[in-house]
Amino acid sequence: MLKERLQTAHPNREPLPEHWFRFQTGHLPISIDTPGFHYDHNGNIFRSATQILVNGDRAVMDSGAAIDIIYSRNKDVEDCPENRALDARQCLDWATTKKILTQIDDTLLGWKTEVTLKTLRNGSMDLQTTHHKHHDVGNTLPDNVVIDRLPVSAIRLHFNHRSGLGIYKAVIAPEWGKYRVFKGVTEFSNPLQDLEFFASLPHSDHLIRPTHAVVDESGNFRGMLMDFHYAGNLAEYVTDPRLDNECSCADLPPFGPEATPPLLENTVLFPLEVKLGWARDIAAAVAWLHQQGVFWGDLHLHNVILCNDGRCRLIDYYPDPSVWTPRYSPPELIIAERARELPLTPQRDAFHLGIALWALIEEAVDFTREVQWVRPCLPWRESTPRWLVDVVESCLATDPNERSSVQDVYDVLLSHVE
Repeated sequence: MLKERLQTAHPNREPLPEHWFRFQTGHLPISIDTPGFHYDHNGNIFRSATQILVNGDRAVMDSGAAIDIIYSRNKDVEDCPENRALDARQCLDWATTKKILTQIDDTLLGWKTEVTLKTLRNGSMDLQTTHHKHHDVGNTLPDNVVIDRLPVSAIRLHFNHRSGLGIYKAVIAPEWGKYRVFKGVTEFSNPLQDLEFFASLPHSDHLIRPTHAVVDESGNFRGMLMDFHYAGNLAEYVTDPRLDNECSCADLPPFGPEATPPLLENTVLFPLEVKLGWARDIAAAVAWLHQQGVFWGDLHLHNVILCNDGRCRLIDYYPDPSVWTPRYSPPELIIAERARELPLTPQRDAFHLGIALWALIEEAVDFTREVQWVRPCLPWRESTPRWLVDVVESCLATDPNERSSVQDVYDVLLSHVE
């Protein structure tokens, strides 16, 4: 019964809006990609790139001459092209782009030119330029990484994702009708370390694992392929069906005897039994990681994918101490500048799990915390079972040693989910 419900879309929901931007393919004299963005720990955009291809086909890796104009938030000059582009979530304006292109020499087919832009106080542009053979330079993929390998010539890129640079919906030869997700090497990130970690884990049905490593003719790692799942991540899946005026952001006050949680104004769209099935999947996945001695440190609903079979599985589960999401994070991370020095622990994951389960069950994906590093006071609907409230709240104790373990949470969920 539950499996059938998980495989059936909610009856009242509209089709999902597209989170993937198709770019124009075919050989073009010049094309500009839809920009991706980098966010800081507080969710603010701080860096992006305008990606240009000259005399090439954007679907074909390493074709043409690539030019990436990279820019960060300019704190010295508030009114400048890079800040306007970041604020508008768009590429650099065409006038600025053309001005930069006229100052670039030696753009070569099969090469990438990276231009770092900063507007100076006198209005001039400081441009720092480097050249790389091929469009991205990766590291050699070690022989001991056991995974199928594909040459870059076998992959075609069709869409890029709005949430980040280097994430594409792609197809590979000869399965041109089947989409995959390609996470590529960019000037901002190299997922090789992630791939090595993912490939080292034993098989688990709780995780989305890479299926292929993509390499160039030099044997350099250029990215990894994963299966594509239409519904996407749970944060988007729960939020997308709502009209703009139906979305509200809960501002959570600090936990305490006199704290008054905000009212939950958004409409509940998904049956509780379905959300409990998803919650069980999430808890089971994190518990499995803990059984392998892996403590993650960055569980949130954007890292949970609703798969084509109705099950939820984790992505981006590489344990990186320098990566965390503040609104999901526990009080012990209050010293933010030292947070990356703190060990990843099962108690930290338990706190993340508690916040994630509350956001899922109450469909309150958009929320803030009035005081960032203090346990929040969570609002609950009267229809939410008391046992469920208790198990989630048990994850959120300020003292890490007083939190329930992820395994305990999974056991409770399992006893209530068919």
